[in-house]
Order: sequence, then structure tokens, then C-alpha cells
Amino acid sequence: KIEHLKHFVSRRAFDIEGLGEKQLQAFLDEGWITAPADIFRLPKDEARLAALRERDGYGETSVTNLVAGIEARRTISLDRFLIALGIRDIGETTATHLARAFDSFAELERAVLAASQQAPSPAYVEVSELHGMGPRALSDFLDAARRLGEDPWPDAPMGAKIDKALAGVLASPARRALTDRFETWDAFVAAAKHAASGAPGEDFLALSAIDGVGPVAAQSIAAFFGEDHNRRLVEALVAELDAITPLAKPKTDTVVAGK
Repeated sequence: KIEHLKHFVSRRAFDIEGLGEKQLQAFLDEGWITAPADIFRLPKDEARLAALRERDGYGETSVTNLVAGIEARRTISLDRFLIALGIRDIGETTATHLARAFDSFAELERAVLAASQQAPSPAYVEVSELHGMGPRALSDFLDAARRLGEDPWPDAPMGAKIDKALAGVLASPARRALTDRFETWDAFVAAAKHAASGAPGEDFLALSAIDGVGPVAAQSIAAFFGEDHNRRLVEALVAELDAITPLAKPKTDTVVAGK
């Protein structure tokens, strides 16, 4: 929790002055701040602020500055908001691309919640990341996977079986990658069929197709918003903020646009 809170208040995220690791740890130990939304509840809690003024190292000026630092961040840009959530694979660059693709947090949230219901299965992700498995090859492989059945060449080595089954479907690098990954025909067929049945839906594909995002980041943000705990954390935080402002989109009508 302390690492999450430290990231949340860091310079590229909410950038809240007066909340360093020492202060966060003390507030966490007290039970005052256990989640990001609690930071914005603290200025409203007169009893805790009064108790804070009595502590060594604090005083009226310190408490006033802390409250001011928190209140100044009730409006935050969408990219900073996304960075602050600490979602795996969503760094500064990806957060910026996501923020520019949507006109509001509500619009982004709707998109990722829809994508979370259509995310690819682990088997699909594993196959898609194999060497030589580009978008066209993956599509052709999934079509072929639906027709696979019992082993028609029980005495042949695994590499020969995959070559026979997929010679007209996949190039040799992808076939070799499948041979290296699967030791038996049954394991290969099971994984192939799971991958075919676990293909992502249109909403997930639209999210992953955003320039600078891709399937890995799309999977991470969809998984984050797909968890009830994370949605409650975000909802509580949004309720304490005044605004999450959209990020200005790059101009496309200048003589140097796209250069």
C-alpha cells in the first residue's frame, strides 16, 4: 500500500507536495490514509487536522501547506490520472496516447469496461506472442485450429505433425515456434482450440488498436478495470475530485503535422 500511495503522489502523477514517504507511512499507520481517495478526505476531517497540529514537526503552517497541496490537485489531467492508478504496462507514454484517444474519463472508462468483457484468453495471448505469429498468421492459424482433431500421424515426430497440419497456413518460423512450445499433439490441439475460442471481441480490438497502446497494454488496463476492487477504488477517488480534464489532441491542420 505504501508503494502504491508513493506512486500516486509522485511528480508525474498527482504531484502532491508535503506527502513524502515518511508522512504517508505515518498516516497509513494511523489508518488515516489507506487508499488514494483518503488523501482528499483528510482536508475535510477537522478532528484529524487538529490532532496533526499537535504533533512534533507539524504546526499550523505545515498543516495549512499540506491541505493546500492536496486541494490544488482536485483537478487533474486524464493522463496524470491514469499514471497515478499504477496500472501495469501503463506508463507515461501509453497513458498519454490513451488520454488523447478519449474526450473524457467517462468515455475511456466505458471503453475499457467493454473491453474487459471481451479480453483474449491466456491461450490466445500465448499463441499470439509466439515468434512469427503476426496478425495475418494468427488469424489464419485460428481458422485452422477450429478444424483440428485427433492425431492423424501418431508415429511422426511433433515437428512433422505441425508441418503437415499447417504447411499451407503458417510460415516455417511460426511452425517451429509451435513445435518448440508443445510436446504432444493433444496439448497442441487443446491450446489451439482454446486460443480460437478465446479470441478478443471488437471492443478489445478497438482499444488495442489505439496508436501507442497495443494488445499488452490493452490487456492490462482491461484487467484492471475488470476487477471490482479496482473499480471501487477508482469510483471513490473520482468522487473526491473536482474534474479530470481531457488532454489536448495534437494539431493535424498545420504544415508540419505528421512530419
